[in-house]
Amino acid sequence: MASTVSKIQDSPQAGVLTIGELTRTIARNKGVFWSTLIIGLLIGVGVSLLMPKSYAALTEVLIEGPSPNGVNATPDNILEGLTVPGSSYSMATQLELLQSQDIFFKVLEASNIPQPRTLADLEDLPKITIRQKKDSNVYIVVAEGADDEQAATVAGNYPQVFADYLNGLKQERVQRGVQFLDSRIGEEQAALNQAESDYAGFKQQNSVVDSNSELQYRLNTAATLEQSLADAESREAAAVAAQSQLEAELARTPAERTRVLVQANKDELLRNRATLAALEVQREQLTTRYLADAPQVKEIDNQIAAQKKQIADMEKEINAEYKESNPEYDALVRRISEAKAERSASAQRAQSLSRLVADRQNRVNALAGLSAQQADIERRILTHRESLTTLNQFKDRFSLRDNEMRSPVNSLTQVSFPQQTRPNWMINMVLAGLLSFALAVIFALTRDSLQDKVNSVEDAYALSHSDVLARIPERPGSRNALITDPQTSVAFESYRVLRSVIGFLSDDKPIKSLLLTSTKKGEGKTVVVSNLAVAFALNGQKTILVDTNFRNPSTHTLFGKEPQPGIGDVLLGSANVDDVIQETAVPNLMVISAGTTPANAVEALGSPRMKALIKDLENRSDMVLFDTCPTLGLADTPSLAPNVDAAALVMHLGKSSKAEFADAVGLLRAASPRFAGIVHNRLKVKQARLDNA
Repeated sequence: MASTVSKIQDSPQAGVLTIGELTRTIARNKGVFWSTLIIGLLIGVGVSLLMPKSYAALTEVLIEGPSPNGVNATPDNILEGLTVPGSSYSMATQLELLQSQDIFFKVLEASNIPQPRTLADLEDLPKITIRQKKDSNVYIVVAEGADDEQAATVAGNYPQVFADYLNGLKQERVQRGVQFLDSRIGEEQAALNQAESDYAGFKQQNSVVDSNSELQYRLNTAATLEQSLADAESREAAAVAAQSQLEAELARTPAERTRVLVQANKDELLRNRATLAALEVQREQLTTRYLADAPQVKEIDNQIAAQKKQIADMEKEINAEYKESNPEYDALVRRISEAKAERSASAQRAQSLSRLVADRQNRVNALAGLSAQQADIERRILTHRESLTTLNQFKDRFSLRDNEMRSPVNSLTQVSFPQQTRPNWMINMVLAGLLSFALAVIFALTRDSLQDKVNSVEDAYALSHSDVLARIPERPGSRNALITDPQTSVAFESYRVLRSVIGFLSDDKPIKSLLLTSTKKGEGKTVVVSNLAVAFALNGQKTILVDTNFRNPSTHTLFGKEPQPGIGDVLLGSANVDDVIQETAVPNLMVISAGTTPANAVEALGSPRMKALIKDLENRSDMVLFDTCPTLGLADTPSLAPNVDAAALVMHLGKSSKAEFADAVGLLRAASPRFAGIVHNRLKVKQARLDNA
């Protein structure tokens, strides 16, 4: 297996195109390459000769304008937007205008070129190309015409026509601006007149000249009344307090008083009173030194009490009492009456002043509302006057800017001398050469790719140097791939030839087991190996056909047998050989299906168990045939090939490329003990050489 892997790795890779291979491909197809190249160059010459002549002239133009981002809207830049050159449109917009059809047809009119009426006339018109000169505001106008005079005229008229177009737009905007300003001035003047009329009517209706002075006067009057009201309320409160005090004093004053007449013992009574007074003085002196509950104070208190009792008893004995009206009580009654009168008068005055204060406050409040109305009217008048001033100033500045307006488009150079632009022989021939070379390479590669397939038996022999074992014809009208009646099938003769050739190869060492594979899928190896098995069986040889194509098993379908159990089950150990061998309708022919696919199918096909199984099958039969997977890209066939006596490659001409076929042959030579040769399948009857069959 190591040598097999080495040979596989050393084999050439298909699909990698190198410079050397490209050169060899061109060399192999040099007729196609050079003929395509020459024809392409001749076409380039013909196109250049038939191409109508054209001339181009150019001029440089300076276009003024703002950046694409624009500016904020203010009176200054709005004014500039109407009058300053180039400030109306950004550079990108002016470039679009310069390239517009409107400007183009105006230029045609200025150049005395008739307007197009048909599609052919439109195609014959001059061509205009405009490009920016680096990152500046300078643009190059290129005019391409049918003759040099037309090109020069169009290039010269383009800047002037565009300047006139922009100036016309500017003049139109200026006129609309003037009309707008006059309209706004009229509106503001009418609004000012209305505001002044409203102000005069307001002052006359409300008898107000100076709202601020009137408001101050009314505020002062209201403040004076409020002060008088406060004084009246104070006097009322004082009268209430005096009345309350007099009533309290009246409550303490008796309405009558007692009159005492002294009859006798007056001198004794006076002495006792003097003694009492002396005791009271003495007590006061004691209280300055002692507390009220001190013994000394209590003793003097007892003496005073006894003296008072004695005086009282003497007064009862010597005085005669009688009742009379108390003049102080009467005086208090009169004073209370006067206080009530004062209180009532003060309350009435306070109520009157309160009404006056409320009235003055209402007048002040009313004047405040009038002041707000007056201030609003005055603000309106001031606003309209300021607007009129601003609009008049703006109109004056607008007129000055309008007089100073200049064109935003200026020609920097004279029109260049017209030069012929078509046909450009150098460019045309270079393009024709490049295109022709590319097509020539493509045609050469395509032809070589089409011829890279193995399209003939001779190609197969040249690549493999292997014998042709059989030429099996195609059977387009057959519904059954398996030949069931060899006597009526011409194609079966090819399988007899294949059987005989394999027998001839057994002279040196008998071939008891044979593996049939193909380069790629779809070349018909399963049909070939199945019909070959029939041929061996009909020759009286006991034959076993084993399906080892675990990836796409189909042998059981051809013979109408069960897919399981099969060879896979024997390899897994779940069945023995006797369990999987199935008899067919063909005598001496037995079939073993693929059965259950082992998890490691590739390793199982190359395992010692498989080798022992093949030996067992060889002992049971005269020939064991194996149907396997295609060779390229799969390891199944290389794993199984070392365990069988020989291997053969079934091929369908035109199916595989030369590199793929060579790789498959090399792989079988490396893996199989004996590579028997090539079996050509699905040939034309003439190629199969069965004319005498």
